[in-house]
Amino acid sequence: MSFLPLPAAAAAVSVPPEESSISCGGLLYTVRNGSAAVTGFTGEPSYLEVPQFIGGYQVTLIAEEAFSGCSSLRQISLPEGLCAIGDKSFYACSALASVVIPDSVITLGEGCFCGCGELKALSIPEGIREIPDSCFRACVSLSEVTLPDSVITLGSCAFSGCAGLGSVRLGSGLAEIGSYAFYMCPELKALWVPEGVTYIGEYAFGYSSHTPDAKAMLLSDGNPAAERYAGENCISFTDTGDTVPALAVSGISGRRLRYTIPLPLLIVISIIITVLIIRLSVQNRRLRKRKY
Repeated sequence: MSFLPLPAAAAAVSVPPEESSISCGGLLYTVRNGSAAVTGFTGEPSYLEVPQFIGGYQVTLIAEEAFSGCSSLRQISLPEGLCAIGDKSFYACSALASVVIPDSVITLGEGCFCGCGELKALSIPEGIREIPDSCFRACVSLSEVTLPDSVITLGSCAFSGCAGLGSVRLGSGLAEIGSYAFYMCPELKALWVPEGVTYIGEYAFGYSSHTPDAKAMLLSDGNPAAERYAGENCISFTDTGDTVPALAVSGISGRRLRYTIPLPLLIVISIIITVLIIRLSVQNRRLRKRKY
């Protein structure tokens, strides 16, 4: 028995335009597995809004290198429903100052925001399990980062060269800090290491010189990986126990803990206050005697 081929018209109707480049409102996209993937742009945009649907297909992916090298782009709005941001998708977007990653995103690609020198604010949604290699490398204007508890792995060079980064809060679910993760971040004076971290790669914090740096400090509640790393790299280590020193409380880094004053310090403070009260009392008595 032989089968007749389908008419060309019927085949054209039933098959979506898979991998064909389509332009819509300055965006280029393709259809993959029944959803839209943004693959690029036209012109020199300074602001772009990626819609939730293009051509009737939901946008679920910003494709690899989609906006790479777009030096004119200052701001982009990403839609809910987006699931992944591909490798180097915003690589070297040197003017990009603002981006909000939707809560629906669960995957970030390697180097996806690398070299975004004007990026000042960043919100990483709960659900992302990995900050991949070079993800935010050389984002020199980035000043603070909070990682959600869902992040398990911090990749190699993830925040390397972020010269303005002064505040980092690592989530409680973190298990691995990759090599050079915070390498050459001079404003990051202290880093709180969660108790679940079992691996810290080479030069993950500080610089490559094996010279003691009085300004660098690792803080932890007895984490052996942090203590070992500090010892091997000539970095100060502080076992904070149930309290965090003022250095960490000020927002430089760390898990937020309740602020308590250790008992020995309370005793010293009370003694000092008592001595001051006695001295003031004695001085008042002497003044009264002189007056009369």
